[in-house]
Amino acid sequence: MVNQILDTLYLLASAFGLFIIFKLAHAGIAILEAKTKNANVLLAEKFADQAVTLAEKTLLPGGEKQKLATDTLNARLQANGLSAHFTPEQIRQYIEAGVDYLKKQGLEVHVPKQAEIKEAV
Repeated sequence: MVNQILDTLYLLASAFGLFIIFKLAHAGIAILEAKTKNANVLLAEKFADQAVTLAEKTLLPGGEKQKLATDTLNARLQANGLSAHFTPEQIRQYIEAGVDYLKKQGLEVHVPKQAEIKEAV
């Protein structure tokens, strides 16, 4: 009788221990996933800043600069195996954030208008 009680207590303690281990493992995985997602977002933002900077160094008009920056960002994400993690809307937002950052830094380049070019000649 005492052995059955001890066996039952041992079984309950083992089950409780496995439950705790499972919960800790689940929490650990969730933390790692969140950290990975955050790292991916930070990397995409960095790539977007670089793509916008590259596009701003060209003398293309605004719409073409945006397309160049978007294409460059998509290519970088694809090359790093991250393109499936971002929607087109997120890509657009990262590009806009990169443009805003350049504006704040005063590094935005404007294409001269045709009238300005004629006046210079």
